[in-house]
Amino acid sequence: MKKILPLLLILSALVFTASAQTTTSAVTPTEQKLIDSLCDKLNKLDLSNVKTKQQATELFMTAFASHADQMMEIAAERGVDPSDQQAMNKLGQSIGINMMKQKCPGFIRISTIMAGQQLNQETGLKTTAGTFKRIDVKGFNYIVISTASGEQSFLWLRQFPGSEKFMTGAAAKFTGKKIIITSEEVEAYVPAAKGYYKVKEIKGIEVL
Repeated sequence: MKKILPLLLILSALVFTASAQTTTSAVTPTEQKLIDSLCDKLNKLDLSNVKTKQQATELFMTAFASHADQMMEIAAERGVDPSDQQAMNKLGQSIGINMMKQKCPGFIRISTIMAGQQLNQETGLKTTAGTFKRIDVKGFNYIVISTASGEQSFLWLRQFPGSEKFMTGAAAKFTGKKIIITSEEVEAYVPAAKGYYKVKEIKGIEVL
C-alpha cells in the first residue's frame, strides 16, 4: 500500500489541469462514499499557512492515508489488482477527476497548491483561494476576496479567462462564493496613490 499512495498523490495534483473531456467510469456507491468522506476531511483542512507543494502534499497524504481501506474496497469492486501500479494509477485518476467534477472545495484548493507550485517557480504566477466580496474602483477595478489571513485585493488590468463573468454588474451574483484567482505580482502606476506600487494583477479566475 505504501507504494500505491505516492502514485495516487501525484495523480491528484495533475487532476487540477485535467481536460474536461477526460472520461471516467460511473461513480459507484462505494466510490461515492470515499469521495464524500475524503472531501469532508479536505474541506476541514486549514490551508491558510500552506505555501508549498511539499506542505500540501503532506496534508493530502495524511488525509488520504486515513481512507486507504476504502480505496482497496474500490479496487476489489472493480477487479483491480492492488499490485498493478498502472491499473491503480488509472483508478486514482478516476477518483480524482470525479472529485474535481463534483467540485469538492477542499480538493480543488489543495490540488491548486500541489499543481501550482511548479507554475509559480517558472512563471511567477500564484493561486489564491477565497470568498468573493466585492469590486473596488480606485482608478482601476480591484477584485476583493476574503481569505483566512484577511481581505486581499487583485488588480483587474487586462482581459483574463473568466473576466466576462464579472462585467457590467454581473459580479454581484458571485458574492459569498468561493473563487480561485491566478495572479502575478507586477509594479504598476496606481492613479489613486499617485505612485508606483507592487500589485497582484489577475491572470485568471475560477468560480467554484
